[in-house]
Amino acid sequence: MKNFKSPDPHEHTDHILIKEKDLHFYIGYYLGVTKEEAKQIVPDTSDVPHIKRNGKRYVQKTALREWLTSMLEKE
Repeated sequence: MKNFKSPDPHEHTDHILIKEKDLHFYIGYYLGVTKEEAKQIVPDTSDVPHIKRNGKRYVQKTALREWLTSMLEKE
């Protein structure tokens, strides 16, 4: 009954914006590897759908997950 009113535990965090400098941390988290290993697996994140705000680049958490899934399916 813990999640009775919010059955999806990620519902409230899916719209979080991730700073560009933290992308490899989240990629590592999703893949179950360290940040350094994530940098080797995915060295280029320039084609991730992003938002620019005040000259800085941000990626929505769900967009990163979808991009990563589609990228891994291609391999």
